[in-house]
Amino acid sequence: GIYLIRSGVQCEFADVSKTNLGFIERRLKNRGLESQTYLLPGAKIEANAYDFVLAMDVLEHVPDPVEKLKEIRNFLKPGGVVLFNVITSDSDDDPLHIMQDPTLIRKQVRGLGYAKIGSIGEFKIYQRVERPQILNHVLRALDSAFWSFRIAVKGH
Repeated sequence: GIYLIRSGVQCEFADVSKTNLGFIERRLKNRGLESQTYLLPGAKIEANAYDFVLAMDVLEHVPDPVEKLKEIRNFLKPGGVVLFNVITSDSDDDPLHIMQDPTLIRKQVRGLGYAKIGSIGEFKIYQRVERPQILNHVLRALDSAFWSFRIAVKGH
């Protein structure tokens, strides 16, 4: 976010941890930068307010990442973009990574009203799209079947 602000992009920060937000606020202040911060959950964030949301190393830490992607979609303007990565663990070695199924999001993200527009390394880039709800439902069913089949056949 600091790099984006220095490049002239208006940024706001949200986190579930007061400690993390304090760290962000201190880093901004030390650099003479200002930004709005939000403590989640409970912060009043306006719907259809953002052109871009970056969820870096976030979704694997929440109990329901698909629900978080629904919330993020509500924050995005129509045509807005979310860039996210998902780090999964197939063991209990990292108890902070709640999500164990690496295909959970892939099975549902298009059905939430997103279209994949690219990727940068491990980061996936999706755009909020408006389409008939029945099409979202069909895409969710097809994606779920595809990823379930792929796991059964290829194991990943």
